[in-house]
This record gives sequence, C-alpha cells and structure tokens, in this order.
Amino acid sequence: MPHLKRVLGLWDLIYYGVILTSPIAAVPLFGEVQVISHGHAAATMLLAMVAMSVTAISFGRMATVYPSSGSVYTYISKGLNPHVGFVVGWAMFLEYLFQPIQNALYAALTIQRMAPEIPFAILAALTVGLITYMTVQGIKFTARTNEVLLAFMCLVTAVFLIEAFRYVVLHQHFSGLFSLQPVYNPRTFQLRGVAWATSLAALVFIGFDGVSILA
Repeated sequence: MPHLKRVLGLWDLIYYGVILTSPIAAVPLFGEVQVISHGHAAATMLLAMVAMSVTAISFGRMATVYPSSGSVYTYISKGLNPHVGFVVGWAMFLEYLFQPIQNALYAALTIQRMAPEIPFAILAALTVGLITYMTVQGIKFTARTNEVLLAFMCLVTAVFLIEAFRYVVLHQHFSGLFSLQPVYNPRTFQLRGVAWATSLAALVFIGFDGVSILA
C-alpha cells in the first residue's frame, strides 16, 4: 500500500513553525504602523497580540478536537456549518495565493531600495524564480533552508535589539527604557489611528494556521 515517507524530524517541524510565524514579521510593518498610529506602534502590537492570542489558543484546541490538515476550513465546517466552512476555506485559499505574491513584491522592493539601478521587473522575476526553485527542491531542502533562515532572523533580531537599546540610551538615557510613551503618548494618541494600525499589526501574528496543519 503506497504511503508517504516520513523524512522530517521533530526539530524540523519546530523550525518550520517558528519560520511560519516569523520572528521578524514586525520588521516590514513597523514603519507603516508607527506612522498610522502616530507613534504608537508598540501599543498596536500589544493590542493585536491580545486579539490574535485568543485565535491562536482556539486553533490549538480545535487541532486537538479535529486532527485534520484542513485547518480553519475543517474547524468551521464541523463546528458551525459546512457552507460557512466552504466560504472560509476559499478565503484561506486566497490567503495562500496572495501571500507569495506579497512576499515577492516586498523582497523585490527591498532589494530595489539598495540597488535602485536594477529594474523592478527583473528583481521581481528573479525573486519569484528563486522562491519557485527552492520550493520544488523537496521537503528536506526546505527543512535545511528553514534552519538557515531562522539563524538569519535571529541575527537580525539581535542586531535590532542592540541598536534600539543603544539609540534609546543615547537619546533618553536609561530612563528611556522604562518610558510608557510608545504605549501611550497623550500628545499624539488618536483612537482611530491606533485602531487602524492595530488591524494592520495583526498581520504580524499570522502563521499559526500552518502550524496547526502540521500538528
């Protein structure tokens, strides 16, 4: 009887889960959120974390009740209504369709900022080509790539934290490390801007649906 060959170990799945939830997910959104919220990026991240934590916990419990790879499609179909699940399933499919496009566009735009002389169309084609090439190499290649990516993300996170620490201490001394202004600054706080930015900041916390599929 044909069956799939298990080639991934526990740590491969852990690395995949960490990569999917992306330790540096806040990096591409931080500037936009900071502008929209009028300097309250930290507050929007915290608010989005609270909302998305409820969803993540729900996914964890539903993965136990319905151990299926269908993720949110299965949970809603069996927990609420198959017709609603059908609609949500298509919405999830569109998310998986647009996510690679978004990633490719962001990568091409980022590279173009560093090398503006290269046409955007060429950068986009190279980015999509590289992602496609890596995808078709097989699951073991993907697992090794995840290890490299995770190491790079940890390096970026460490550099950011060190530079942020130096900047705060240099401009506001150690008291700046305990300032509540990033969470609430009465001079610039606008509820509408924070609410709008929070909806965007929620994108930082996506990815646990893929983890539940593996589980």
